Order: sequence, then structure tokens, then C-alpha cells
Amino acid sequence: FRAVTGINPSLVPGDALPVHSVVMGEMLAFCDLLTARERAAGRLGADEEYRLPTEPEWERAALAGRRTRFAHGDDAERLPHYAWFDVLGGPRPVAT
Repeated sequence: FRAVTGINPSLVPGDALPVHSVVMGEMLAFCDLLTARERAAGRLGADEEYRLPTEPEWERAALAGRRTRFAHGDDAERLPHYAWFDVLGGPRPVAT
């Protein structure tokens, strides 16, 4: 995000941390800037663009073809094994 926009709006910024606290306008501007940059570099066609996924697209990608309630299965009790819920702990480094 920072490499494209020059900013990191995160409340807790860090090179290994995910960008968060991005408002819709910033995200749409990111998509427009990335589209323009990739077209100028010849890596994106004139009829292609970066955009946010729709809710059904996001769900389909998260489930990766599974027909369960969650990506890990249907058991909500197992969610703590796959996600963090303690927002007071702050963002976690990417890929952990």
C-alpha cells in the first residue's frame, strides 16, 4: 500500500505489519493508482483494472471451493486456531 500511495494510514505502522485502518476512499485511490502504474509499465491491459472484490468473490476465495461455514470447516469452536480476536494485542506480522 505504502509503495503505491506513499502513505501508511495504519494506527500501528510497521514494515512487517499489515496495513489497516484504511478508509474506502483510500482503498479506491490505491486501486486507481495501482491500475495506472501497471498499465504504464505494460503489465495490465487497457480493459483491465484493479478493484476490490465483491462480498461473494471474497467469500469464494476464502472458502477455496469448500462448502463449509468457515474455511477450516463448520466448527465455530475451532475459530481461535485460525484467527486472532484480541484486537488489544494489535496487528500481527504478515505471514504469522
